Amino acid sequence: MDTSLLELNSDPYTLLNGMFATQLPPLLNNLITEHSSKELIKELRANPPKTLFKIDPSTKLIKRLDPGIKSPEYIYGNNWAAESIKFFTVKINDSWRPMAIPNIKHSLMFTYNSLIISNSTLSKLYSTDERLNGKTSHSESPIIGRDGLFSSMLYEDDIVEGDIAIGFIGYDGTNKFFKESKLQRFKIESTYPYVLQMDLSKFFENIYTHLLSQISIIDSENSEKFKNFLLWLDEYNQKINDDHTKGIIQGPISSKISAELFQLSLDKKILRLIDKLNLDINFTRYVDDYRFFSKRNSDLELIKHHLIKLFRQYELSFNDSKFQIYKGFEIQKQAHLDRYPAIKTLTKGHISQFSFEDYTALRETIINLLAESDIPTAKAILSMVKNQVKNKNIKFKDNKVVISLMLFLIKITYVKPILSMHIYKVISAAVSTAIPAVRHKIWSTLFAELDYIEDSFSDTDLEVWYFYALGKAGTSKETFKIFSAYKKKKKQTDLSVLVLTVLLKQHSKQTNKRIELEITSMANSSSNPDKYWARISQSKWWLPISKLWIVNERSVSNNISKLFISNNCNKIQWDKLGIIEFLLRNNN
Repeated sequence: MDTSLLELNSDPYTLLNGMFATQLPPLLNNLITEHSSKELIKELRANPPKTLFKIDPSTKLIKRLDPGIKSPEYIYGNNWAAESIKFFTVKINDSWRPMAIPNIKHSLMFTYNSLIISNSTLSKLYSTDERLNGKTSHSESPIIGRDGLFSSMLYEDDIVEGDIAIGFIGYDGTNKFFKESKLQRFKIESTYPYVLQMDLSKFFENIYTHLLSQISIIDSENSEKFKNFLLWLDEYNQKINDDHTKGIIQGPISSKISAELFQLSLDKKILRLIDKLNLDINFTRYVDDYRFFSKRNSDLELIKHHLIKLFRQYELSFNDSKFQIYKGFEIQKQAHLDRYPAIKTLTKGHISQFSFEDYTALRETIINLLAESDIPTAKAILSMVKNQVKNKNIKFKDNKVVISLMLFLIKITYVKPILSMHIYKVISAAVSTAIPAVRHKIWSTLFAELDYIEDSFSDTDLEVWYFYALGKAGTSKETFKIFSAYKKKKKQTDLSVLVLTVLLKQHSKQTNKRIELEITSMANSSSNPDKYWARISQSKWWLPISKLWIVNERSVSNNISKLFISNNCNKIQWDKLGIIEFLLRNNN
């Protein structure tokens, strides 16, 4: 691994923090920073803990977790697998997409191994030559956004007019790499009047992990190391998914990179198929969404049937309802703020008091956008309003107008749940800047919705964002009221670790203690409490336990404390949750 990379870029942070899906609110209070993640990787390189990983001496890749780290007994295989944290995100058509967060030990493994092969392989895959004329020239979902360095992919995140480089984190409109990629798409689709649109059905859920070890993309002196990485990637994706071989979890950056590497291999097979059939066809792909271009409608009909057969070999199928052949140009999803001048002041100006007129302008604009199914523009407006509130360019003083706005925003999340993240970011920003009286009104308005949220959106990202905003708005006493109301709705075994995590916060001792007692009683009620505590770091409970350690400033019960540091010498317990303690010590 090139140590200079660690000093010059944010790749360790991007990869490690990438364990969390972009659809979720902050879960570990900025524990993972650029500094702490770099220091963690440096420590693992200089002094690899013998109780954490087994490293291959020839490739320097991590092979697996230490044999002493055991899975919870209910995980199939019972070796170094871990229980993922599962939830759903509500899609644009209101269907639920399964998502998950891997264990932090596994996320660190992926970060470490990816950094090792980044220079030798991944950076070359995304060089300018390969992006324009080579192996990655058909992909619009790059995993590397700048020469040799990682960039996480965006699916449905904030899209704001002016942020042209959608799909790349940290890029602006002057970025050469992005412009080249955009021109590449224009070149591919040019002179071809006919378009075949098709996308894969439940792509992530149907990927057989063993296919990852069979990926064939590169031919170079570094191919052997990359092959070893792919063999490990197969097993890794099993271990983070309760040891299942069918499907890879959606959400973390590791899955996005795994899927993209697999699809680059499929891109090669598609090109061979087109060549074999002697067809004048070109194509682009964004994740699992394909566009094929041709001068003849009949050529697209022919390739369509062959593609169905090709993908069937990998147990993958296309979404029949999404098949479409048309003549013309595809309208790209982007925000069109210039069409809505009535909200210019809301998005870019300064409002000393949010008025009834401001509210009605925003309300009418959003309603019209929803009627037109213009979700990108709605997201953009909500993101810009959030930033305005956060920067105190919009101030709330009139309770009636503010509460009416909050009720309207809440209704939007019910009507179009895909906007819930953007809505609750606005609400959270309002809470952070509001005077106590207004903040309490907002809290009361949100709290009144708890039963409906639990009855309709339990286990979704909307639920997590709701409790995040509610917890942020509440005082310590109010937060305890939230937890008590939530607990009444749930059996102990049904408690969401994500909800508990966002409710844990500093200076909320009563709630923190109750959550700690819930975790402790669950462990102690097992058939073998000692074994349960020894394996709990490989369960979904690692996240709220880690949050508890952080917000309580290490003041926790002995059973929990021993997961982070030893009793006698304050030594980091790498085989359990010592990674959290190291990040905490190096968080500046």
